[in-house]
Amino acid sequence: MKKYVPLLIALSAVSGMTYASPQEEAVDYLQLRKGVAYQVNHQQPYTGQFERKYDNGQIATKAQFSDGLELGVETNWYPNGQIASKVNYAKGKLNGKSEAWYPNGEKKASLSYENDKLDGPAERWYPNGEKLLSGNYDNGLEDGVFTRYYNNGEKASQATFDDGKMSDGKLTHWNRQGEKVEQLTFKGNEVVSQQVWAPKQG
Repeated sequence: MKKYVPLLIALSAVSGMTYASPQEEAVDYLQLRKGVAYQVNHQQPYTGQFERKYDNGQIATKAQFSDGLELGVETNWYPNGQIASKVNYAKGKLNGKSEAWYPNGEKKASLSYENDKLDGPAERWYPNGEKLLSGNYDNGLEDGVFTRYYNNGEKASQATFDDGKMSDGKLTHWNRQGEKVEQLTFKGNEVVSQQVWAPKQG
């Protein structure tokens, strides 16, 4: 048996947390038994609200359960009150949009899930607000164009995937100054050609 820990509360290293429930209809401690949530010393799967607080009184997590399985929106906060994440569940599995933020309020990630697998657009950002990655997933696998960026906003790499594998085509790399430095051509998951550019001088 283990204590219920929300999926994305680990977005920050937090300490000084206590467990308190100011509302009669909410509980602040659940046990997971084979993936199903129970109250301590109860045999019936839990149905109701889960709410957890930090020592400073700030709410850390709010979630909802039905027959021991999480459903609806789970929301997590940092100790300073800044929202950390919003995650959607259906019958205990990730379903729908999931969003996360840094402690400074900048967006960290926007992901889509279906039946516990990444499915749909995926975007991630650096703490300074610059985009880190954009891509798409289908049934948990990379599918479509994936682009990675440096924290100064310049592209770092770009490639196209199909069912989690590199598609026939090009994988391109740029340096932090936005200059193209390498381009690999793939066919049948193998590199068939490579082109390299020397960085500009001066």
